[in-house]
Amino acid sequence: MNIFLKLCWLGGLAGVSCSVYADMPSNTATGEAPAAIAERKVREREEKILKSGTDKQRWADKILFSDSKKIQDLEIFLLKSENFKMQLQPQFGRLLFIQGKKTDAFDAAVPHGTKNNVCPEYQFSVIHAEPGMAVIRKTCPGFEFDAKPGKEAKFHLEVNYFLYDEATSSLTVLWRNVQTSKDGAYPEPKTLPKIHKIENGYEMNWNTLNPVYNKKFHIRTRYTSEKVNGQLQLVCRDLTAPKGEEFGVNCEYGQIPRIP
Repeated sequence: MNIFLKLCWLGGLAGVSCSVYADMPSNTATGEAPAAIAERKVREREEKILKSGTDKQRWADKILFSDSKKIQDLEIFLLKSENFKMQLQPQFGRLLFIQGKKTDAFDAAVPHGTKNNVCPEYQFSVIHAEPGMAVIRKTCPGFEFDAKPGKEAKFHLEVNYFLYDEATSSLTVLWRNVQTSKDGAYPEPKTLPKIHKIENGYEMNWNTLNPVYNKKFHIRTRYTSEKVNGQLQLVCRDLTAPKGEEFGVNCEYGQIPRIP
């Protein structure tokens, strides 16, 4: 994705709207190309935040794009004081969480550009982070495929939320939403998932609107660290489900495979 589109995604980090960038002439007063100016301003802001900003400032505005090449564009510091960071390896489709000498790697996507896949390009961002955990958003931009003569191409746009738990080395899918209509609403919920720590785990109590169906929904789930077959795992329970059905419906998304 070129620098102009990335600036739009990041909300105009250089302080100039996307339309202004689009109207820039090919030559500027400084002799720099518009793309170079935009990239330099983003770099300067990122370097300033990395050195003296808060943890939230470091991750709130940054998105990891699958077509990025430079290492500084493929990692986010979550908690700098603990050397806790997230890194994307798009050539493998891997998402890594690194803290000190420990690394947890997950097959969270496909290798960038994979053919015959509805999500060949993707972005990862952070919506919450604290010691030992993070809530992550993965987005698959609108993608048209399977176009045939006389037949409209299929369409796929997807938003996912993941919970990373360092104690169990797990990446749990909290929620997933897909839009298959090119003219349909963007599948991002109206409010972000709210996760808070409890003893031995986490709880999500989330009321929001699904724009794809224009319907309100309520999810209340609990995730606790438990021994399963001798291994510590993060186990989901749907607290709104009838007794005996606690592991269904809102717990059906499962977990992202961890790479040993």
